[in-house]
Amino acid sequence: SYAGDAANANVGSLGKLLWRWKGSIWKAVYLELLLWLLAYGCCSLIYHFYLDNEQKRYFEAVCVFFAKYEGLVPLTFMLGFYVSVVISRWWDMFTNIGWIDMPALYITNHIHGSDEHSRMIRRNLVRHLLFYQVLAYRDISVVIRERFPTLETCVAAGYITAEELAKFRNIGSRFPQYWTPIAWVMSRLRKCYNEGRIESPQAYQDIQQQVMYFRGALGTLLGYDWVPIPLLYSQVVSLSVRIYFLLAVLGRQNLQQAVDDKYIDPINMYFPIMSTIQFVFYVGWLKVAEALLNPFGRDDDDLEINWLLDRNLEVGFMIVDERDEVVLTKDNFWSESVIYPLYSEDTVKQAHNPMVGSAVNMKLRTNSTVMVPRLIDDEAEYMHRSNSIFSMAPLVNLQRRLSRMGNAVGPEEGNDSRRNSHKVSISNSNSVMHSPIPRPSSAIPHNLGELHVVVEEEEEGDWKKKW
Repeated sequence: SYAGDAANANVGSLGKLLWRWKGSIWKAVYLELLLWLLAYGCCSLIYHFYLDNEQKRYFEAVCVFFAKYEGLVPLTFMLGFYVSVVISRWWDMFTNIGWIDMPALYITNHIHGSDEHSRMIRRNLVRHLLFYQVLAYRDISVVIRERFPTLETCVAAGYITAEELAKFRNIGSRFPQYWTPIAWVMSRLRKCYNEGRIESPQAYQDIQQQVMYFRGALGTLLGYDWVPIPLLYSQVVSLSVRIYFLLAVLGRQNLQQAVDDKYIDPINMYFPIMSTIQFVFYVGWLKVAEALLNPFGRDDDDLEINWLLDRNLEVGFMIVDERDEVVLTKDNFWSESVIYPLYSEDTVKQAHNPMVGSAVNMKLRTNSTVMVPRLIDDEAEYMHRSNSIFSMAPLVNLQRRLSRMGNAVGPEEGNDSRRNSHKVSISNSNSVMHSPIPRPSSAIPHNLGELHVVVEEEEEGDWKKKW
């Protein structure tokens, strides 16, 4: 892992990364690069020292032809899309490699009992889940297949007993029996629930869900192995890159003469510097996809599945056996109203960047607490907006009615015998409700200390508020 070397983004970290060998671009491309440079050098020697003038002209015509049409290969597009698909699959595979922690924690928390039989139940549940994991990885990883070439080796490794293996084989299914250990686990959980070792249906359901998550994660890996990226796409990308540089052996030659002067380098660079750099980048880009296409092999960047199986076996048994609760005690900050975290002497003076909003340090006027409404003095502007979807004309009409009637009910009260008008007044001497609508001049003063709302009642008794 190079994560420690990349902790700081500086030149020193870059130098440490570039000088690594295991899993590096240099290790991935050096062999093909040497072969390409060897082919390039042989063609260059033959051109300069073994061909006569007529043969040189023909050789130069061939080189110009390849150099002219090499840009027709959409190398960047194909490589970019292919690598993005491969990396997406690789990351999804990593997130589904199968950790035993969650199922084991749920098992030890919900299956109670400190006797030997209860402990045996919990350990058997974990062991059968791990046996299912071994079955899955034996079929998709050559490393695990070499470790467990037969099912008898699983018996010797402690993942299954001889009696269980005989029962496993007696099922006689024509298809892979990945489901058998999971079925044993589910059957044992149901029996525990019926015996009262699992106290509630919710706890029983929680353990089942964790078992299904564990099974589904490894099932995802089996699906990726069964349905890889289409072979056609992998072949197209791999052949495109290699054929491109195979043709570049001739297309990048340093020519003495050519039909077009742009194919002649002004400086006789007998070593193809720019072509070498391009080769390292493009072939290295392709090697990324080839290394991550199947992360369960022996490449430097492949996942350490052997370590994962060893870790799950030990941690799973330790989790289900560790049932002693720690003694309750007061923490070091029990009597402190303000907690001051502690640092080592080397880190106490390091600068911190706490979470502070980007608008916190704005310089604003803070000596005023007055809040005022947004007033518009021109009534024509409201009338101009009356034709839009945000029409203000009803507000203007309401303001006119309120201005005309003052503190009394409007004249429409007696005009319509079918409707009853009501006046609701909200008075507050400390706060004044200012209408944002300009009032036309009126002889009747309007009391700014009261808010008047005219509500009309329909004949059927339905109430509605009119603007």
